[in-house]
Amino acid sequence: MIANFTEFSRVWSALHGNVAIRGLIAGWLRISYQIARLCMALRIGPSVITLMGVIAAAATALFAPHWWIAPILTFSLMCEGVDGSVAIIQNRVRNMGAVLDAIADRVAAALWGVV
Repeated sequence: MIANFTEFSRVWSALHGNVAIRGLIAGWLRISYQIARLCMALRIGPSVITLMGVIAAAATALFAPHWWIAPILTFSLMCEGVDGSVAIIQNRVRNMGAVLDAIADRVAAALWGVV
């Protein structure tokens, strides 16, 4: 388990080609880290978050062009950004998980395109 934001940032950076964590990336990672900690407390795993993101993306496609899809789209985007953070914090980073997440990201993006 990742104990603090500094360690989380180090692991995240290593998984993303040692990218520097500053500016918007640092801001997003602070938000993502806090959401991931909440998910951990609620015992929600990264695969569940990925699935929730794809389901929310499908909902945006099904219910477009209604005004109320904006929060659903926002939720879907958040899930797609937080699932990896949850995997890092829960020490559940796996190659197969990364592959499945990448596929889910492409499916979600295609569904968002319907909107």
